[in-house]
Amino acid sequence: MPRLSTLAVLLPATLLDASPGAAADVLPTLRTLAASSAVDAVVWFRPGEILLGHPTRPGRPAMDVLKGGKPVVLPTDALGWEDLSSPCTAPVRPGSHDPLADRSRSAEVERPEGPVPIARGDLAGDGLVEWASVHRPTPTDAPEVTVWRADRPLARGALPMPAEACTGVISEATDDVPALIVIWTSRGAEGTTVGVTVFEMPGTPP
Repeated sequence: MPRLSTLAVLLPATLLDASPGAAADVLPTLRTLAASSAVDAVVWFRPGEILLGHPTRPGRPAMDVLKGGKPVVLPTDALGWEDLSSPCTAPVRPGSHDPLADRSRSAEVERPEGPVPIARGDLAGDGLVEWASVHRPTPTDAPEVTVWRADRPLARGALPMPAEACTGVISEATDDVPALIVIWTSRGAEGTTVGVTVFEMPGTPP
């Protein structure tokens, strides 16, 4: 079983800048495993399960993101679950400390200026870190998500417009499939839409 770790990093919209050099690369497209969204919802996560639901509504309605949005009930006991959406209501200000800087030297990542890290993991167990970043090429473009291995970009995907990514996790999806889980928000007249997009992590090259 590959060793997986998670890191949630908040993303201010002002930091969604283009990545010099890497943005022009032609990369394979990240495969989307699942995607769901709902107004004023929460995202509960544990390895292998992602629930998008409303804990304050009668009956606690929710959907199972990894099972095609199957209707379920949000558990009353949050023990063992991580609320990935809770940080999205308190964005970090520009210039805040990068949590990646506190990791051990064996997990340090050399990366170009520009991409904002949102998740990390060591899928091969060899100390070369897989990590994900997000940037918006222009204000009218959808946010682009890039998966890296150390300083090498592997694949790229996109979030829906007008999403603003706020956090991410690299962990297992179904059937021991490593996945990048990105939580995003979009504000509108009906309230704040909370969305989750699950990308399959690309294979690690030699």
